[in-house]
Amino acid sequence: MGQLHDRMEQDLKLKNVSPATRKIYLLYARKFVAHYRRPPTELGEREIRLYLLHLIEVEAVSHGTYRQCLAAIKFLYTVTLGQEWQVKRLPFPRHSRRLPVTLRLDQVAAARTLAKTA
Repeated sequence: MGQLHDRMEQDLKLKNVSPATRKIYLLYARKFVAHYRRPPTELGEREIRLYLLHLIEVEAVSHGTYRQCLAAIKFLYTVTLGQEWQVKRLPFPRHSRRLPVTLRLDQVAAARTLAKTA
């Protein structure tokens, strides 16, 4: 990505994005471009959608990772490249909610006994 990487990093700094977020956005933008081995100016809505499907179906990324990838790609196009966002409608995957783990009374008693002996 070379010059484009540097420009995106500058844009992220100008927007006052945290160093951790800058690092993640740059990583995911680089992965997107590397996936197609073509400049992002040659890629459009079709490629963006296919890449996001690849993340879900092949790489099985988490909901949070998917959202970060999408945000990084959107930032690359709208801010760094100054293009209008081409993906008009993009459904977000459902966020899976996990139930908390609860212990039975005998498990709590065993944990207390173990804690007292330690």
